[in-house]
Amino acid sequence: MAFDPEPTVNRIPTMLEHVIVTLQDSLIDGDNVQSAKFAVHVLDQDGSEIRTITGNLVPHLTQAQINGLQSFMVQLRAQATAEIL
Repeated sequence: MAFDPEPTVNRIPTMLEHVIVTLQDSLIDGDNVQSAKFAVHVLDQDGSEIRTITGNLVPHLTQAQINGLQSFMVQLRAQATAEIL
């Protein structure tokens, strides 16, 4: 699924200031539940923020990307468990 283009009514989107990705791996009732969210800050040509787009990142990823992120989160949880506990 593609990201929707920013409308150009009254403002001209020129730059993405921040692209933020939040990956979460939660242990709920003994099961690992994973999620991926995003936020993108869209700037106007004068540098002012038009808006921040947020949402679920998963529909924008390929299956290979999802598999890679899931593997990364499993490894990160194992490392954190081994080093912190």
